[in-house]
Amino acid sequence: MSPLEKKVFLPASRFIPDSLNPFSRHISRDLAAAEALNLLGPEARPAFPTLTNLMTKRTHVIPAGIALAGMGSDGIAVLTEAVTNSDPNLRLNAATALGEARSDFDKVIPALIESAQLGGHQPLEDNLARSAAADTLVALHKEPNLVVPMFAGFLTKQDEYIRNLGVKNVLVGFGADARIAIPQLLQAETNSDPNVRESATNVIKEINSSEEKTRDEAQAGP
Repeated sequence: MSPLEKKVFLPASRFIPDSLNPFSRHISRDLAAAEALNLLGPEARPAFPTLTNLMTKRTHVIPAGIALAGMGSDGIAVLTEAVTNSDPNLRLNAATALGEARSDFDKVIPALIESAQLGGHQPLEDNLARSAAADTLVALHKEPNLVVPMFAGFLTKQDEYIRNLGVKNVLVGFGADARIAIPQLLQAETNSDPNVRESATNVIKEINSSEEKTRDEAQAGP
């Protein structure tokens, strides 16, 4: 399995039906083609109408999305619209595809932040979509001044899944860059909910540990 296939399929492998098995030659071929189109960037523009049509019809969404992610502003516009759609499955696939974005991060990051906050009437699917957006935000590791405060706010949510999403997927994932959330975390340590207090304390420890590691590496030199 290629690195791209692992990135796309492993996190949600237990939810994938046999017909979408990533070891399938058909699936592997689609992902390889999508990656090639992504690398071509704007030169793959002739394929844009077909790829957009595949997204609209909800068929081959991830391969189409990965290809669109490399096409610049036009492709990103399609994906940022999809990642904030009311359909959580489309949001999940678009968020995964945006992990392959190579431009327009001023649009990509706000759209992923919005996606990570969206919910509806499908708890499992909504949570998976939130996780996909969070994973992509960590992987891109851009605009921590926007990403970190929003996810720090998740620590005070009653929903344990959302609270852990803020802690594990983003705040810890951003390491020392998450220091800007310290004021929010200190406030969370005074929350009436012991689970919130514990989460805040653990994240502060993680941030301090990341900073110490960064200092040690800097002092050690190349």
